[in-house]
Amino acid sequence: MINGVGNGKFDPNRAITREEMAIIVSNTLKKFKGKSVSDTNAALANFKDQATIAAYGKEAVALLTQEGIVQGLTAETFGPKNIANRAQAAVIIDRMLKLN
Repeated sequence: MINGVGNGKFDPNRAITREEMAIIVSNTLKKFKGKSVSDTNAALANFKDQATIAAYGKEAVALLTQEGIVQGLTAETFGPKNIANRAQAAVIIDRMLKLN
């Protein structure tokens, strides 16, 4: 569910970004709940900063948006490169655990 940062490195002490957190949670939802995104473009349509989401993270952010796990930093931005804080992580984990 969790991959490294590339070049054979894991970097466990580095803070994670919001898109990296989305990838971890998305991987968990796929593996344990069989979830998948139905339409990536539609799920990301409200985020004006969707172009800044890494190609490898778009599906993950879309899945979490589709499932109501994330709404974004604002109604129009996701903030994919922002550092994820503890409060955001707690909310996302709580919503993930309550998902059917």
